[in-house]
Amino acid sequence: MKWLLILTGLIVLLLILVPLFMILVGYKVNNDSGEVAEIAAREGNIELCDKIINYGIFGPPSDESRMHCVYRYASLTKDPSACDLLMPSSYGWSCLGAARKKGEICSINYNKYVEWWIESVYEDPQKATMEECKQDSVKSEKGEKCCHILLLTSEEDINDCSRFKGDDPFNDLCLAQLASKIKDVSICNGIVNDNAREICEISVKYK
Repeated sequence: MKWLLILTGLIVLLLILVPLFMILVGYKVNNDSGEVAEIAAREGNIELCDKIINYGIFGPPSDESRMHCVYRYASLTKDPSACDLLMPSSYGWSCLGAARKKGEICSINYNKYVEWWIESVYEDPQKATMEECKQDSVKSEKGEKCCHILLLTSEEDINDCSRFKGDDPFNDLCLAQLASKIKDVSICNGIVNDNAREICEISVKYK
């Protein structure tokens, strides 16, 4: 009985000392992943996310918390390179969207339709199907441009972004879609916006 009490006491002591030791050497034991991400963002240190350890039987697995931390860090800093740590998982692709500094000028749904906004994303978007774009029935200037990019994503013989030269937002999106389509990361080099170019490079890398 005495040995059982001693053994129980040692186990309890270990359960207390182990997390304390881990904290002392820099691990984030049972910390909220969102809070760690905010600290990491302020310090510009994504490696803090990798120090999350969930100790005990309660709470999410450590890997899940680390992934959420990276996602949140990318969202806060708009640093797409952080998402590379999550690729090629679906969480990684979602992370790239969160790391984008601003929404794309057209919303592309491959092989189906394209949407665009006249004033802001808070208003109802205008929309054209793939067939409407093929029939050239979209009359607005912005709609025509978005239609070209939709067709470029799917039509084998459409691979030209030259019509957007000097129109950086459309040219950047067109080049990103083209790079993804033909899996050529070098095309991303022509993208003017740094954030969009980095997202393009990471996206093509894992296509």
